[in-house]
This record gives sequence, structure tokens and C-alpha cells, in this order.
Amino acid sequence: MSQTARLSAITVYPIKSTAGLSISQAMANREGLAFDRRFVLVDDNGLFITGRQYPQLTLVKSAIVPTGLQISAPGMPTLTIKYSQFTSQYQPITIWKDTIQAQYCYPEYDQWFSKFLGKACHLYFYGENSQRPVRTRPNDQVSFADGYPLLLISEASLIDLNCRTAEPIEMAQFRPNIVVNGTGAFTEDSWQQIKIGGVHFEVVSPCARCIFTTVNPNSATKSPLKEPVTTLSNYRSDENYNIFFGQNLIALNEGLITIGDSVEVIKTKTPAVYIDNAPIKRKPTQSTRQSNPTTDIQLTCQQVIEETPTTKTFLFTSANSLPNYLPGQYLAIKPVINGQTITRTYTLSSSPSRPEHFAITVKREESGVVSNWLHNQFAEGDQITAQLPNGDFHLHRTTNNKLLLLAAGSGITPMLSILRWLADRLEKVDVVLIYSVRSQADIIAYHELLLLAQQNPCFTLHITLTQPTQKPAWPGYQGRLNQAMLQQCVPDLAERAIFVCGSASFMEHCKTLSQQLGHDVTDYYEEHFFTPQQVPAATTPKKPVSILFDSWDIMVEGDNQTSLLEQAEQAGIAIPYMCRAGICGQCKVKIVSGDYQRLADTPLSETEKTDNIVLACSCLANSNLVINAI
Repeated sequence: MSQTARLSAITVYPIKSTAGLSISQAMANREGLAFDRRFVLVDDNGLFITGRQYPQLTLVKSAIVPTGLQISAPGMPTLTIKYSQFTSQYQPITIWKDTIQAQYCYPEYDQWFSKFLGKACHLYFYGENSQRPVRTRPNDQVSFADGYPLLLISEASLIDLNCRTAEPIEMAQFRPNIVVNGTGAFTEDSWQQIKIGGVHFEVVSPCARCIFTTVNPNSATKSPLKEPVTTLSNYRSDENYNIFFGQNLIALNEGLITIGDSVEVIKTKTPAVYIDNAPIKRKPTQSTRQSNPTTDIQLTCQQVIEETPTTKTFLFTSANSLPNYLPGQYLAIKPVINGQTITRTYTLSSSPSRPEHFAITVKREESGVVSNWLHNQFAEGDQITAQLPNGDFHLHRTTNNKLLLLAAGSGITPMLSILRWLADRLEKVDVVLIYSVRSQADIIAYHELLLLAQQNPCFTLHITLTQPTQKPAWPGYQGRLNQAMLQQCVPDLAERAIFVCGSASFMEHCKTLSQQLGHDVTDYYEEHFFTPQQVPAATTPKKPVSILFDSWDIMVEGDNQTSLLEQAEQAGIAIPYMCRAGICGQCKVKIVSGDYQRLADTPLSETEKTDNIVLACSCLANSNLVINAI
């Protein structure tokens, strides 16, 4: 079965040349995406200012709030931009060769940006009376973007580029609005018309690139090797030495696009041919996610709710707007326990439709360092560091309008996010939830589930108790989920998208039952919800070892009793992971040299084991090591 191209990231840049803001959905129209490049800074002569001249603009971050924007930058106080403060003055400003009547904002904003840049500048808005035709298409409009309203790049194209460059390149350096996956490298070169969600787009031209792409968006420094321009000039340039990467788009109608939407190619064209003088230097290893899942955010505990005797929900708020996420994704928190920073992932039980807070629902595990710390010590008003929400287990993985959710124990958490999202948006989606739990006292969010089922005629709830108490008698299903129960609860199981979360044995059991009942598992999704791998007590004395994380160019002075994943995290290295239990296989790395000990290897093939591929979460160093990404 061929892979479907899907929308994997959406980014808007509220102020031209400043940092992008990753969002889960956006309204597209003929001027681009809502909130994208609607502000611009100009000098005293009205000429636009960009990151080409002032790379530090990439460090300016925006948060969208109902009244305007909240702006932050290193060494600067937070700036609140309010639409209500904008003047009624429209003045001519210049972007490239275009003169635009733009709405002047407010003198206080000018002072903030002038202080940050060390240059007099003024902030303007693309207001109701502003107009700027696309130069080659006078019937179409563009705000303050360089030439066209939208830019699309595929993840595969970035991977191909990173096989050739002298240094790794991030997607953010190209500042795309739309990133897609499930394609070949540069497949987008052959697209002429596409459809994402309910929006049709015309692919109007390849995007010419400039020196701004050499600016690292995290440090605002330019690449001394002038990458990626150096490499692109050798395999993506035309006879006039123009360099191309990505495709410019124009939306042909207005509509909503959402991460996970399929990309339908309606019309193709013959792609441009470029002379390839940039040899492949390495295997694909570069992460292509548009958003950086390791960016830290600061959260404050707003409330602690006791769900069951062993489970609590923690509600978080932030001084800034909370980032967007998809229903079903997880949050990685980084508590400091006994002087050591520990990273643990918990699925968000809150819904993106309720953006005022995050919520994680945590069951106390007998040997769980973090779960016990949260239950015993973490309280309202306490603060914690977290990473941006992430994960591939989310509602937008499917376009099916009929869902079956299978959960066991605390595996209900992503299902709560999905159900709350559907209820808040009044989605007419046929959902069946089968929730397996030990006893009635262990049911998480019991009364809310009953209320959702009562209020939503499209939602059917089934709870089965594996160890029901005698009094009062449980009126519902009892025992482990079985084929007869599934057939009775979901006679049309084969027609549904199935989302499963629970223990490894529960998910394996669910997949077997689903296949037996005719589901072909092409629309079947699992969240690996496990207790982190516990490193066994050391049988040899602790000793120092040197670990070279070669792909990251970082040397760590570590030890022989801490997992490679934890030692990488302590050094600021972001190795992808999910379960931290040696089960999901997300944290594979390659041992280039040195002696090591595997604590788990279930996801590894025999070939991988022979090739010294290990799970970073479940591997100890017995000697000095050299490690590469794979």
C-alpha cells in the first residue's frame, strides 16, 4: 500500500523575519494563512527590515492572543501588541519593489523593537485598507511575504538535502508555512494543483532562496560554511544561478487546513531539471519536524485533581500562551528530583479546544520515580519545565468518521483528549469507547465519561471490569476484553479507525482480536503507554566513561550505570523516544565503537543487533563509546 502524503506541520510568522509559530490548524485564503506576515518592521525611510540585515530578528517570538500579540526576545521585557491601540493612519512602505499602504501601529512598539535591534524602526500592520497584488498574478493578493502567500516543502526534500550538506540544516531555516510527509524527495516539484483539507492550492513557482537560509534560527548566527546555499547551488540551481528549494502556493478558496490532512494531487506538471553536482555524503539522519520538540516551556501547576486513589490529574498554565497540540499527543515534563533532571512523557488528557490549560493524568507506579514525586511533592503553584507537545498518536492520523477507542487503565488519557475535542467542537463522529479497568474505583474520569455519553448521541461508552467488587454489583461488562465482547459492542469494527492505548499485552491482544474480526489494521493506531525502563541495580562498581555522540559532535564524561538516553539528555542532546521502556524502538542509535550492555532489545531485528544498533533508553556503557544517530 503506497503511503499517503499528509500535512505534517503548519507555521505562521506573525511579524516578517521573526520566529515562526507552530500551530495545529489554520485558516487559508488567497492572501495566505491567517496571522502570517501581517506585521512588518520598516526603517525611517519606510523600507522594510528583514533577517537578512538583522539576523537577531529570528529570536523574536510571538504568541497570538485574542487582543493581539505577545512578543518576547532575549534581554527584553514582554511586549503586548493590542489591535485596539493601532492608529488609523495608513502610510506608504516599501517591500522589495512594491509600495503598500500599511497601517501604522503605535509609538511604544517602535521603541521596543528599536531598542532590541539597536536601530530606529517602526511597526506596521497589513490592515483592512492594505492591498498588494502578486506581481505575476494581479488578481491575487499577498501581505508582507516576499513574493507569494504560501511556501510548501516536503520532509523528504530536507532529508535529501541533509544527506549532502557539510552541516545539518533545520526546516525552520527555510521558513515554510506548510510541511508535508509521505512523499519522495522533491515530489512537490511536479505538483501543479493540490487539495489539503477543503482548500485547493495552485503551485505557482519554485521558491528562490537567499542568504537568509544560512541563519540558524536558534542562535541567529550565520553558517560559516554558507550552508545550505553552498550545497543547493550545486544541485538545485538554474542557468541564471538562481537557487530553488520549496514551492510557492496560492490558495484558490478559503478554508481550514489541519495537521494530518491528506494531500491530494489534482494536477501535475513536468518538473524542472537541475544538474546534480552535490554527491550524497551520508545516510538520512536529519530530523525533519518543523517544530522543535525539545524547545522548553515553563508551566505552573494550577490545580491537582484526585481521580482515583492512585491517579491524579495535574492542570498547568503558563505566563505566555500555551502552544497548540493535537488531541492524543503527549507532553514531556522535566522535573528536578534530588538534584537530577529527569524527563518523562505523559499523554495530555486535556483538549486543544480548551487552550487555557494543559492537563496530564498520572497513575502512581510503585517504582515510578517521577509519578511518586508528582503525587507526593508536586503541588498547586509549583513550576515545572516541559517540552513542546509532540507524538504521532493523535486523532488527525485518520480521516475515518467512525472511530473505535480501546483503552486499559491509565491508557484512557489520550482517549479523554480525543473525546473532549470532539464534544467541544460538536463533531458528528461516530465513536465507540471500550475501557478496560480493574475495578469501579479505578475508573478515571468516570462521571465525565457518563456525561459525555449522555449528551452526545454519537458516542457509545462500554466499560469492562477485570476484577469487579461484589458490592455493589457491577451492571456492565466483566472480564478481559474478548472477541464476543468486541462483536457485541462494535459489530461494524472492520469499518472503523481503531486507536489503542494500554499495556503492551493489552495492545497486542487488541490487535489480534481486531484482525480476527476482519480489520486489516491499515487504519489502526497504538500509543505505547509504558512505565519507563528501570535500570537494574549495578553488579559492577560505578566508573567514569567517555561517550562521544558523534552525530551531534558532543563528548560526554559519563558513567557505566546511567542509560545512554539519560546521559544524552543531560548533555542537551535530543534523541527521539516515546516509551523509555525498551519497547517502542524510537530511540535507536548505533554504537560505532566500545563495549556496552543491552537491557532490552525486543524491537530490534537480528540484523540491527549484529550492526550494533541499540535502544538508548535501555543500554549502558561498559567502556568508552562512540555513538551515531541512525
